[in-house]
Amino acid sequence: MQETPKKVYILDTNVLIHDPQSMLSFERTLVGIPAVVLEELDKFKGEASDRGSSAREVIRQLDNLRLRGSLREGVKLDNETILRVLFADPKVDLTLPTIGSNLGDNEILRTALSMQSQGYQVIFVSKDINARVKADVLNLRAEDYLKGRVAEYGVYKGWRSENIAAGDLRKDFPDLLYQIAAEEKLYTNEFIELASSNNPSNYRLFRYLGGNQFKMVDSPALAWPLPARNPQQLMALDLLLDDEIKMVSLIGPAGTGKTFLALLAGLHQVLSRDIYNKMLISRPVIPLGPDIGYLPGDVQEKL
Repeated sequence: MQETPKKVYILDTNVLIHDPQSMLSFERTLVGIPAVVLEELDKFKGEASDRGSSAREVIRQLDNLRLRGSLREGVKLDNETILRVLFADPKVDLTLPTIGSNLGDNEILRTALSMQSQGYQVIFVSKDINARVKADVLNLRAEDYLKGRVAEYGVYKGWRSENIAAGDLRKDFPDLLYQIAAEEKLYTNEFIELASSNNPSNYRLFRYLGGNQFKMVDSPALAWPLPARNPQQLMALDLLLDDEIKMVSLIGPAGTGKTFLALLAGLHQVLSRDIYNKMLISRPVIPLGPDIGYLPGDVQEKL
């Protein structure tokens, strides 16, 4: 019987930027990162953007893996995958034009061809449609990376929901709270939404304070008639108005009220409670168009 060629997944730079955990998403196989990808990540790491953040995260992971062994020879990951940094063979002919920004892409494809010439079954993984078309022209198998990055990160939501009998929901602190605290790992300031089994609209919120202590969460008394519109907004306001909590991170899609709630809580504490003298608002300089705004000067001056 003929021996099946060993499979290698070669990751494009855009895959690592899209999901910094992508190199850990392939089990019991060989994952290759072309050396030119490291050069491209190095260019992006200084950016104050999601791309820069992802590049820095990938570089940190590779630096940690370097301590386990040689990345050129291959480092075994916890999921039994072997991760290697690959170098292109200059003798491999690449019949594609190398103009401008195509230099990096073509070098990645040359690396894939080099591995194929060594007898490997190559799968080139890229988010770039044009790069996948080029790979197909070169008789390289190409695939899109479809795994979701949010699920891979395992983002901590800050809250959990449990069903409870309507009768138990009337208690000041239902017994289910203490049962959850004893059986499961709760983080300090994590919220628990207890909802009636028969009527999800009938719910109560509690915030875990550590040990066996919980805080009952009610609508805050604001100076303006602007109540929370759902349980999650009420959770956010409860945290934002707590003087003991020095930093709150709100994550969610556009339009869910993240900025509005932060401004509302800040104005309430400045104008109504008179705790602070003023409020500062900081936003990253991330453009929607080709430039970074109308302010005069170069990038550093604008920042």
